[in-house]
Amino acid sequence: MFKQSDTSQSKFDEWEGDALGRRRYAAFLTGYIKRKSFDAKTGKAKSFVMAIDDEWGKGKTFFVKKWAEDLLLQDPPIRSIYFDAWEADCISDPLIAFIAELQEGIEKFLPVPDKVVALPTIGKQQLQKTFIKIRKAFWPATKLLAGNFAKHISGTSLDEFLELGVGEEDQNGSRDAIDKGLDRFFVQAIEEQGNKREVIREFKSEIDQTLQSLAGKHLQLPIVVFVDELDRSRPNFAIELLEGIKHLFDIPGLCFVISTNINQLAETVRGGYGGDFDGRRYLDRLFHTRYALPKPTTEQYCQQLANQFDWDRKDVDFGVPLTAGSFKYQPNAGSVFSWVASVFELDLRSQERVFNMVMDACAGLESGTRFQFLFMTIICAIRYRNVGIFDELEVPGIQGERLNELLDALFASDPQLEFHNRDRYGNLDGKARSVTLKSVFVQYLRIFGKTPTEAYEVAFANNENIYPKSVLRFVQDELNGKYASLGGRVSLQFYFPLVRSAGYLDY
Repeated sequence: MFKQSDTSQSKFDEWEGDALGRRRYAAFLTGYIKRKSFDAKTGKAKSFVMAIDDEWGKGKTFFVKKWAEDLLLQDPPIRSIYFDAWEADCISDPLIAFIAELQEGIEKFLPVPDKVVALPTIGKQQLQKTFIKIRKAFWPATKLLAGNFAKHISGTSLDEFLELGVGEEDQNGSRDAIDKGLDRFFVQAIEEQGNKREVIREFKSEIDQTLQSLAGKHLQLPIVVFVDELDRSRPNFAIELLEGIKHLFDIPGLCFVISTNINQLAETVRGGYGGDFDGRRYLDRLFHTRYALPKPTTEQYCQQLANQFDWDRKDVDFGVPLTAGSFKYQPNAGSVFSWVASVFELDLRSQERVFNMVMDACAGLESGTRFQFLFMTIICAIRYRNVGIFDELEVPGIQGERLNELLDALFASDPQLEFHNRDRYGNLDGKARSVTLKSVFVQYLRIFGKTPTEAYEVAFANNENIYPKSVLRFVQDELNGKYASLGGRVSLQFYFPLVRSAGYLDY
């Protein structure tokens, strides 16, 4: 849930794994929230609330965590608190969990006892009393924050209503008993609401005084409170958390950053309040502004996905030439995958699904087995796009007009790419050649279903036309036993059953 970041600068010099190039956005937002968290006229801190908007699974958590680390590198450092809503949603009362952890977070910013300035608002005991009061104020009212908030009261049983209104002799479930219970319940609820409003005012005032007392000498304002993973949390948990912390949004010196998918959260809010409720408008009133993280390019997102690829490089033939600089795509998982994604015109969600299929299919290979990453990726993309064509291609020997008909339906956007071969000394030859993804795939299909010896004869006979000797190198390794075989056939026959099985997983 809440975590304080290590202040060791050496850990933050680089945004390791920032395949989407988002560090520059964090730098911009740091300056932005610093300006927005202060009143230019009075020079005093003020509250500010912003939403970081992006689709689920597209790197919001990575971004806000790295941004929190960057805040510590400011001069003076800006402290932050990170609350993981998804991690906390096993707790029945989200606001109590949030307040308890917020208390712990702020306490860590207090000066050590022997250096405490003579101000009652910055002592640890006084701070604890402040949080205890607001916790007590919210605890009974949380019964009102479940289900359809605008129309229903849920989370309170019939027994609880009866206990509030009648004695044991009348607890028979009669309409009168229920009415008495409801009357008493609403009287109590109204009293609680009045008390709660007063406690909230006192709480915000005392926290404001505490932060202002620490500002400058002990603490650089604002404190940035990151609330992350709302779009992964249970719907009722997410709504209850927002309903509660919105009362804290206007505390000067606190900047709230809510990291979520706005459209999804708006649907969650609409579901909680009723079908006609405008969830998006409701959220717009909570946030001062929304920052939509830019969508990554195909190359960027493929590289981010490829960061999960943990197969030993020496056991992978990526299927592209080792002529870095002479070919558009490089021999690594991210670059090769982006080639396939571009040709198959996969959007971000489709890229994620296909890459997961590749990972899961690879998991079916024995440990230490070499494999062809490009071939595996192509047939995963085919399985995702068109199961019928995948079924036909799984049968060895398909060729001629029917093969072209099937592949033309898949490789509609497949530009010619130039490459050069290297000689035995590593020098590039002067003969420029061109290749398409389809032509590479066809070369693999030519040896699919054959024995290693047969595959070698096919590859060697067509050596001049084969995409930079990758297939020839593959069958040489097959002959040398570096790949697992299947019934005496080249190991490519393993791939279709693995991809077929992985394709049934719901990504």
